[in-house]
Amino acid sequence: MVGTELNFVHLSMLKLILLRHAKTNQWSESGRDFDRELLPKGINQGKELAKYFEQQSSQDIRILVSPATRTRQTFEFLHTQFDPKMVRFLDSFYLCSYTTLFDEICLEKNSKTLLIVGHNFGISDLATYLTEQTIELRTGELIEITFDCDVWEEVSKGMGTILTQYRPEV
Repeated sequence: MVGTELNFVHLSMLKLILLRHAKTNQWSESGRDFDRELLPKGINQGKELAKYFEQQSSQDIRILVSPATRTRQTFEFLHTQFDPKMVRFLDSFYLCSYTTLFDEICLEKNSKTLLIVGHNFGISDLATYLTEQTIELRTGELIEITFDCDVWEEVSKGMGTILTQYRPEV
């Protein structure tokens, strides 16, 4: 059959939103990094991030959050946008490497969109790995990456396309 062309169209794409926590103190009263809290600039970033997410479709988004104080505080600005049943706080996400984040992503079975609220360098390294572009997210910055596949376990290095990168200017 000469001239026959097959076109395959993906009906659904996957989207990953990586959000680095907002701006924080360099120390905490307890002396523990885990307990560091947002600075006034971080609070303003959180408010602006909430406005950003208000304009996005937040249906059926699975949210995975590091349990550290600064990531929880960042997520607190956003939590009203999302179904509480879709949120998980994962101890393994605290200051983890990108491989820990990636392994968890590949386990997702139900949602086509994932939001991860985490820390550098793991979160930036994951964006770099998935897009094969050098990415270093600043505090309060997010990146949306899409994948032309139907299930998370098909995602691999370099498959991601950057859809959006946003950081509130406060």
